[in-house]
Amino acid sequence: MLARGRYRPTLSANHTRKWTFTWMAHSRNQHRTRNMGTHFHRIPAGLASATAVLFAIESATAQNVVDDALVAKAKASEELEDGWSRGLALGFTGSFNHSDHVIGAPDGSTVQFGIVLSGDADMVTGAHEWENELKLQHTQSKSPALDRFVKSVDQLDLQTTYFYHLASSDWFGPFARASLSTSVLKGYEVRTADTNVHRVDEGGAVTDSVVPAEKDIDLTGAFEPMLLKETLGIFADLIREDDINVGSNAGLGLQQVVVGDGYAVSAEDGTELTLSQLQGASEIGAEIEFDLNGKSGESLTYEATLNLFYPVSSSSEIDFNGLDALNTDLSGKVSFKLSGWASLDYVLGVKRLPVLLDEWQITNGFILTAGFSLL
Repeated sequence: MLARGRYRPTLSANHTRKWTFTWMAHSRNQHRTRNMGTHFHRIPAGLASATAVLFAIESATAQNVVDDALVAKAKASEELEDGWSRGLALGFTGSFNHSDHVIGAPDGSTVQFGIVLSGDADMVTGAHEWENELKLQHTQSKSPALDRFVKSVDQLDLQTTYFYHLASSDWFGPFARASLSTSVLKGYEVRTADTNVHRVDEGGAVTDSVVPAEKDIDLTGAFEPMLLKETLGIFADLIREDDINVGSNAGLGLQQVVVGDGYAVSAEDGTELTLSQLQGASEIGAEIEFDLNGKSGESLTYEATLNLFYPVSSSSEIDFNGLDALNTDLSGKVSFKLSGWASLDYVLGVKRLPVLLDEWQITNGFILTAGFSLL
């Protein structure tokens, strides 16, 4: 059953036709499309375009529904009953935008469609709590600059966490966590003109080739790169109120970057493109994380997570000193509920993983979503 919403076409004086149901602002480069998955490639920080999402099936925007359930659960953690709680949501997104003689925009159509799957399965028994999360997102896009579809979002995240709540202070105790983050399909870059590609392998040898316009410039393979993390430490629910929750955890962290034969863009100049081979590494160090979630009134909710990891030992041949070695992962969302089934969200992601790519990876955008939960 399709999620029902009201949408209609609009026509401007410049003959721009849009079907509008959901809007998402995202970064776009008019000249090229790079795709290694949202976790491991450089993304421009500015907002450069708006997209219109047309439809959602049954669960529509899965992540909103599941995230809201997790926030509600955190707010009432001291009241959790023994047993399992499960959530699952599946959504499909699509968009269409056509421009004709619009100043500052190329003539033609922009099409986008994708899938979102989110779920959780949590168990509570006495002082023991076990949380499991799944997030899968994939989107294909086509713009007037390219006569083909390319993937614009490709992300898979899995996480499992165990908490033990002390009898004397149930807001405090030990925890253990393991997580996996990767892209599902191969990563590539597509350009509108013939490109001279220079591949630099681990040993410094350079291989030159010319890739025709609109052909794949291969970067990574499927499930590459893959980031595995394990953490063992102490958690603390610092604030637990109806309208705000603040938590933190700290401990010993382990991190493995698994790569195959993949490359990342290290330099570019017009039609010249230099790719450097990715290097895997295993690291051990100190990790700390802060979580915030809450609401203002009945319509506005917010959440943010900051994770910092500082390696004290690394197998990487790259030598980072001081704060240059710090791994940072910041994510946040502000959501305004428009009705029982629709909300307007702003989403931000900032990441730096120097052992893989010594650049800040930034994503941000606005999205108007409609959602229904399957479980």
